[in-house]
Amino acid sequence: MGKLLQSSKQIYKTKQEYVYQTLRDAIMHCELMPGEKLVIKNIADQLSVSTIPVREALQLLHTEELVNYSPHVGTIVTPISKSDIIEAFTVKEGLETAAVRIAVEKATKEDLAKLKKQLEAMDDFLEKKNHEDWGGLNRQFHLAITDITSMSMLKEMHVKVLNKWDRIRRYYFHEVLAHRHVQSQKEHYAIVDAMASEKSKEAEQWIRKHNLNALHDYMRHIG
Repeated sequence: MGKLLQSSKQIYKTKQEYVYQTLRDAIMHCELMPGEKLVIKNIADQLSVSTIPVREALQLLHTEELVNYSPHVGTIVTPISKSDIIEAFTVKEGLETAAVRIAVEKATKEDLAKLKKQLEAMDDFLEKKNHEDWGGLNRQFHLAITDITSMSMLKEMHVKVLNKWDRIRRYYFHEVLAHRHVQSQKEHYAIVDAMASEKSKEAEQWIRKHNLNALHDYMRHIG
């Protein structure tokens, strides 16, 4: 297991919270790789805590399906399988299709202007080849469409699937996403243009195409 990066800027209320957030960040950013074994004693030593908050943190991560208990191995970072990718994109497509359909009806001029401003900021990151920050804004862009619906349950489910997708995109970044950003951005603009024209069916079609194109690129890489 590699050295865990500790944040000195964040103030945590408990040691359990500190360990949990440190491990979660490392897993989500693939500093702890899918399938990697997690040794409780090693983690405790690295973070200068006892094994108790480490065990508690791992239990929380297990409820989020970020770690698994493997027989004869112990605790490992949850692997990313082909079926995981298909499931994530299937759910993501369904949620975002529903969101954009409702958003077309509810979007104000201010909402549309905000979406376009986000895309312009993403263009800047593309030019600078700042792919990590582009990915963060990409997440915000899709959530901004869901926010327009004012549906809290829809947003909760969307955030959950995007959390899963964030780890997938970071793990496969160099093989897939580094080559897809430009096309993805064109699809984003098409989605917003359809929303601005109040063409619900067209916006839904672009959302489906956007997700299916991304899934196709992942599947082509995995084989």
